[in-house]
Amino acid sequence: MYYRASSDSQIVAGLIAIPIFIFNEQSPTEILQTQIDWLQAFDLQEHILSTRLTGFEAGVKKIRKIAEDCLAQL
Repeated sequence: MYYRASSDSQIVAGLIAIPIFIFNEQSPTEILQTQIDWLQAFDLQEHILSTRLTGFEAGVKKIRKIAEDCLAQL
């Protein structure tokens, strides 16, 4: 799978680049099996406002939803 994303917010656009970098070139199954505590792994909660984190989390959920939809079509 390959992902692209954009946001009106440069901060959210930069944040969503993290999971895109991690998930690109992985299969839908690999994406869904990957469990990452994003806030802890990248120490985001200490540096990013909660409104930006909400946008980031929505982006990660969208990536996972696309992977789920892809598997459902197989």
